[in-house]
Amino acid sequence: MSGRTKLFLITLAALALGGFLVFAGIIDPERLGQTASRPAQPVNPPSPADTARSITPEPSAAPDEDAVAALYWYCVLNAFPTRANAAARATACSKALQTRQLRPHQIALARLTRGIARTLLGNMDLASEDYLDAVQRYDDLIDSGNPDALVLFRRAVALNASGQTDKALADYTAAIKADPKASFAFLGRGVLLATRKRAYDRAIEDFDKVLMLEPDNVDALIARGDAFSNLGDSGRAMVDLNRAVTRRLRHGDPPRAPVRCRLQQPCAGARHRRQRPGESTG
Repeated sequence: MSGRTKLFLITLAALALGGFLVFAGIIDPERLGQTASRPAQPVNPPSPADTARSITPEPSAAPDEDAVAALYWYCVLNAFPTRANAAARATACSKALQTRQLRPHQIALARLTRGIARTLLGNMDLASEDYLDAVQRYDDLIDSGNPDALVLFRRAVALNASGQTDKALADYTAAIKADPKASFAFLGRGVLLATRKRAYDRAIEDFDKVLMLEPDNVDALIARGDAFSNLGDSGRAMVDLNRAVTRRLRHGDPPRAPVRCRLQQPCAGARHRRQRPGESTG
């Protein structure tokens, strides 16, 4: 079997599994662990789409705190957007931002989240505005004397999405220095190295680290398999893919929309977690 055929099979399997990326350096938060506080979830919440439609601040009166909290919760939703919910998430983020009642770190995450949603919807100009704004806000939020790994990760995502690859790489590395067990930062850096720099050997080292920290991390297995394939090592690529399939089926994860291609060039100009990278801290 040719190398291209094997790579095709790997990509096809990744799509069947749901993939492992959403943009170069934007990782599927549901697969990367790191426990942390989440925004309070409303009791018996309606769907994000229903909430985005129904909670519309009146221009003459500020929305109450519960309404703002619900909008923000549906905006960030403890995870980065997917193609399936991108439109509803973008709407919820816009409405939450329009309330002008979000705190600085919430505004930054809402802009980043909306940027990702807009990228998935193909609104690249508007997405670029969100990414650049998020970068500026994270610049103000990061304490240079005691930086937080998750905040550095999020800025790296925004930088990478806006095409500032080298700065994004520096932030991923800084996040790892701040928290050597931040698997999401290793995975983000590995994806960037593989997709932007084509530095597959270095990327594999980062994926190895993720799998040391989280042996069942399917996204890291798929990413490493793809890197092995690009190096012409189809044998090890297929081993990783088989392990990913086995783990996904064993854990009974529901199928997710394909993500691999969406996260390459676009996230930076257009394409292709513990507190999870897409989670809110407040």
